[in-house]
Amino acid sequence: MPTQNEKAYKRSCLFLSLMIFVVLPFSLILLLLLLWFGRESSGNRRLADRKASIVKQGLPIDDVSMDQFYRDRTDPKNVAAWKSVLATMASEDFKASLKGVAILSETSEQPIIPDHEWKEEADSIAFLEKWKTLHAEAVQLSIDSKPVQLPIVFDSFNTLLTEVQELRQVARFLELQGRVGLRARDSSIVRENIDALLGLSKVPTGCPCLVSQLVAIAMDGIAMGLLKDALEYDVLNEGDLKILLLKVLLDVNVGDEWKMTIAGERAMALPIFTDTTKARAAGIASIPGRSRDALLYLDLSEEVMEVSSENLKEFKAKLLNMEEKVKAIGNANLLSQFDSIMTLQTLPAMGACGEAFIRRALQHRIAALAIGIRLYEDRNASLPTSLDALTEILDIKHLMPTNTSSFGYRKDGTRATLWGGSFRDSLTIAAEPHRAQTEGEDNLAKSNRAMWLWELPAGNK
Repeated sequence: MPTQNEKAYKRSCLFLSLMIFVVLPFSLILLLLLLWFGRESSGNRRLADRKASIVKQGLPIDDVSMDQFYRDRTDPKNVAAWKSVLATMASEDFKASLKGVAILSETSEQPIIPDHEWKEEADSIAFLEKWKTLHAEAVQLSIDSKPVQLPIVFDSFNTLLTEVQELRQVARFLELQGRVGLRARDSSIVRENIDALLGLSKVPTGCPCLVSQLVAIAMDGIAMGLLKDALEYDVLNEGDLKILLLKVLLDVNVGDEWKMTIAGERAMALPIFTDTTKARAAGIASIPGRSRDALLYLDLSEEVMEVSSENLKEFKAKLLNMEEKVKAIGNANLLSQFDSIMTLQTLPAMGACGEAFIRRALQHRIAALAIGIRLYEDRNASLPTSLDALTEILDIKHLMPTNTSSFGYRKDGTRATLWGGSFRDSLTIAAEPHRAQTEGEDNLAKSNRAMWLWELPAGNK
């Protein structure tokens, strides 16, 4: 029989086993919870301080402050008039009249330019005649437009931008009338609609949401496409060229919209870290204890906002470096991954976003040079032999892609060729213009290539 000491020993072993297998794990869990709570409390205090600092800078941090930020930067004067135009274009009468109409119904890929067949011409002109009053209203509202206070209810990433998206149809409406004027070689009509398109692109820019800015850039691109064709076919007279040059020069840099957009995206993202309802509605997995995750988001977004856009090449490079940094965070240790779960889901692709802003600035720079070439020709009855000849018309130093590179230019007999590049991978300009279509090139690549190649034959005005 076991002795009393042996029984006591066995009881001690049993107690020790219970301590090891029951009490110790519980204590460890309790310790981990205490550490997590202390870490989260510290993170929440830092997050509150950071938010307070952002508010002091006059920048938004949530839906309420986003709404005020938007109202402070937009004009409510023409809201009712814009809503009336958009309502008419959404009406059944307007939609029913689109059959056989180019651009608005997207039924044709035929180039609507001088001396080319256009099967939808009769239907399109009849459509424009029917809606000429509406077109006149759209032009009047668009030219010299300021950011308009379109009705937007801010709800983090669930914010609806209905009217902003509907402006695209207005842009197509203006483009159609402009291209009819182009075929008729009517300088006044073409200039008016390019001018209106440039103004229209300003309407949504007061909304500090990335989607609104991308819609604005897309509409600006329509204006640049129409302007490019007008210059290549030498349709615009000297007076209209001067008017458009002043408008084009307004957007040769990235501008304040970039920082405003990042500030807006940040304000839309921050509620996601603390409001599980908003996170679920946005399709983002909600995890408790996201203060350090939110702090990481703030660190990265502020780093992006501090990137200077003065030199576009450096601007692009730094944004691409930011993307690599974000990828590295996602591939780091488990704690780093845990602290970045929602940041990685909510932070926009900075390189791709920045590229859209860079593209607009460069399109305006090459367009300004092309206008300068036509103005030089009008004054000297010949095309310039080099871009340096434009110095009396333009400050060409500030119209180059970067501080160290120039757009390509060549005069061959009675034709001038001005070219850039796709700028997707580099801001370096090729020694020769890229004219040939590559095998398997899609429509987007084709239009992108065409945008950076400007063929300007001697005019015949």
